[in-house]
Amino acid sequence: MKWLGILGALLACSVLAAEPAEVRFSDGSSAVGELSIMGARPLILRLPDSKIQRKFTLPDLAGITQLVETETMNRPWLYTEAGKAGKTYLEGEYPFVNFATEVELISGEKLRGHVISAVLLLRGEDGKRRKVFLNRQIRGKVGETLESLVYPVSVRFPQAVKAEAKPVSGRVAGYGRLEAATLLDVERGVVIHAKCDGENFTFPPLLPGCYEMYVRTDRAVLYGLNGTPVAPDELAGMRKVFPLADDFFRERWLLEANGGARHARALIYKRRGDYYAAGQHTPDGGYVWHLDIWNFHCDGETWKLDTRQIPVRYKQPGKDSVRKLFKIQRLGSVKPGDRVEIDAAREGNDGAVFIRNLD
Repeated sequence: MKWLGILGALLACSVLAAEPAEVRFSDGSSAVGELSIMGARPLILRLPDSKIQRKFTLPDLAGITQLVETETMNRPWLYTEAGKAGKTYLEGEYPFVNFATEVELISGEKLRGHVISAVLLLRGEDGKRRKVFLNRQIRGKVGETLESLVYPVSVRFPQAVKAEAKPVSGRVAGYGRLEAATLLDVERGVVIHAKCDGENFTFPPLLPGCYEMYVRTDRAVLYGLNGTPVAPDELAGMRKVFPLADDFFRERWLLEANGGARHARALIYKRRGDYYAAGQHTPDGGYVWHLDIWNFHCDGETWKLDTRQIPVRYKQPGKDSVRKLFKIQRLGSVKPGDRVEIDAAREGNDGAVFIRNLD
């Protein structure tokens, strides 16, 4: 009964996050209802000829189209001998289909790539639920045909609200030479990199949402954390389980956490001085360091780690000066279209609070 209660709660959450949708299938049928993504992760699209992965929630989308790249009838086979390339082909054939996926964003932009297979949950007008599989490829069973496969060919969101994607730009002065700037999309868990030119930085057009900004100069790192601080006992609970996490970095510190009694996001500083890669140690006796965001949830008793993002990573040569970490609260709630001016010469050091040296 306990597990039934948990399952019911999960399904309820899925319905709450659903969007009205119409799904059309390859056999000509269609279904309408409330559509949601099963699981905690967003929809992930890998763009062609690129390592870039774009992540989307359903409210970001006006539509999804599944396009057949290749479709073949293949014979099943086994390796003739273990460890060798020879194959023995068996009787019969099975259908095999590769898909490309095109998404249309609420901004009007269209992107085509390969989706990381996802399971969607459609709750029909009659209240019944069915799973909709958004696949990168389908391998049918022996005896099936290409015509017998049934898969979604399009998903439309009739109530999608159109919204313009807007860039974020800004300038940093008084904290040293600008080296890099990033935004962390709080809802989608995506890190976006800026183009830097002198003191100025510019981000590409962004979908509506809330973003955290991280700025690295040759002397400092500036950041803001979205939300409000967790209660002291909740922070203590996270600090208790924090050292148990499996991580490449042996030295790490939980600096602060924002959120509530069930979900929280923590800022983590990590460093490692004995990093070794490509046959070389870190240059000039330096070290590698990251600023991470760790996403936790509490099951009622214990805090547990869910996902991580890395808004700042740097392989610091020994000749570099130690950077100082400053928190500027307004950098934790950046919106598309904002112009962010950061100037240490402003009254009160522009609201910057020193956190620690990144040594």
